Amino acid sequence: MRSIQNINCIRFRVKTIKQRDASTGCGVAAFATATQGFRNYHDCLEWFKENGFVKTNQFVTVPAMKEAIVQYFGVTPELKYYLNKRYKLALCFGKYEGKNEYRHWFVYFEGHFYDPCPYINSPIKSTLHEITRVLVLKS
Repeated sequence: MRSIQNINCIRFRVKTIKQRDASTGCGVAAFATATQGFRNYHDCLEWFKENGFVKTNQFVTVPAMKEAIVQYFGVTPELKYYLNKRYKLALCFGKYEGKNEYRHWFVYFEGHFYDPCPYINSPIKSTLHEITRVLVLKS
């Protein structure tokens, strides 16, 4: 188990782990980015598979992400339905603007968004996603 207190990364040193494919894998990549505890996407995916947190299509549900955080850090994240910009670190789940069927995970850290999508540069100051769930790791 790792200490959540050790996530005091300097914003400019956060490495965004990118998903392999624009259509799937965002949850695994966002978790790897938020924890900064995996060398790459593949290592995090293997950990998710070993622990049963990911489906065969590499999709990660909100309950599975919550359980992954509990197992990795030993703390239960707060589940919110909005993003408060005062949160220090959070995993955000939302939908693409105007597209109800597409869901996406990304990271919020100290005022910036880190998006695992391969064609989006990170960090960015705002997101086009409509945030529907937030798992707060540090407030």
